[in-house]
Amino acid sequence: MVNTKYSNVQPDPDFDWSLYENGYNGKNLIPNRNVKTKHGDVVYCHEPYAQDLYDMMEAHFNGQVYTPKDQITGSIYNVKSITQVSDHEVILDTFGGMSAVVDMNKEHQFIDSIGCSSVKQFMVALKDPEAKEIILQRARTAKVVENRVSIWEGVRANVEHEFMEQLKEGTHKYGYVAHILSVNNGGYTVDINGVKCFLPGSLAASGPITDFESLVGKTVNVCVVNFSKQTSNFVVSHKKYLELTLPSRVENELTPGLRVNVRVTGQSKNGLFCAIRDAHGEYPFASLMHRSTMSPDMESRFDIGEFIVGDMFMAYVHRIDWTDDGKYRIVIGDQMPKNIPSDKENEE
Repeated sequence: MVNTKYSNVQPDPDFDWSLYENGYNGKNLIPNRNVKTKHGDVVYCHEPYAQDLYDMMEAHFNGQVYTPKDQITGSIYNVKSITQVSDHEVILDTFGGMSAVVDMNKEHQFIDSIGCSSVKQFMVALKDPEAKEIILQRARTAKVVENRVSIWEGVRANVEHEFMEQLKEGTHKYGYVAHILSVNNGGYTVDINGVKCFLPGSLAASGPITDFESLVGKTVNVCVVNFSKQTSNFVVSHKKYLELTLPSRVENELTPGLRVNVRVTGQSKNGLFCAIRDAHGEYPFASLMHRSTMSPDMESRFDIGEFIVGDMFMAYVHRIDWTDDGKYRIVIGDQMPKNIPSDKENEE
């Protein structure tokens, strides 16, 4: 690109300018007459983004904000490639044939999300083929917001679309890591890839929460379960996530003879309903201690009503009964089941 107005601009040290300035001396270069220029400028770039690049430079040197004319606020584009054009700007090429300049100084949330600490580090990563592939997988879409194109807003839009598709299908294909930001109306405001969601307190843990503030700042796995038209928020559930993942966890984490910590959650005339604690301190596994698996002393204490909801004690997994449709029932007892080697014990 030749322009007397920009003659004082320092060339990019990583670009082979000699190919144009010394090797060809300007004689064999073909001007791109399709690019509309000002000030007698001549553009030799024939890439699809040539007009956008020129307009961006023109706006930059005039202290203006560049906005491509065919970009409408709210439009979402699928990103094909990302190319660095300055120390803080990239050009996005889309599958629809559109090109757009993105100021990475305004994309710190996206930069943080891929593990880079600065725009400079992001630009270095963009030159590495493997890192660039990871960036492209993350930056699958871009969105027009106000007078600019944003990669981060595209990420958020993609997440919201994914949420909506799951709700339409009535499925919970994916679990998400939610960052708990604050307590809000009997629940929590959480962040999932830039999308603010509501996590009701009743769905935030496997059991009752006694100290709401204790979860703020932590992360929790959730599923999307609803969309509130009243608040325009997605509703997520940690409890639903546990339900969906429990069968595989029961199979992998619980075995007959395992010594576990349990908490009483209820009772009937024939036994105690208990929750088994996992390695994270939660009680996701529902179980039953039937009077037939109680020791004589335990059964006597049970008959006189000694146990109440919330009581905790050690027990043993006696068996896990599975049904053909993948459901299960965990039976526990206060003594080691017969015919189980003692090395099955696991002090928790």
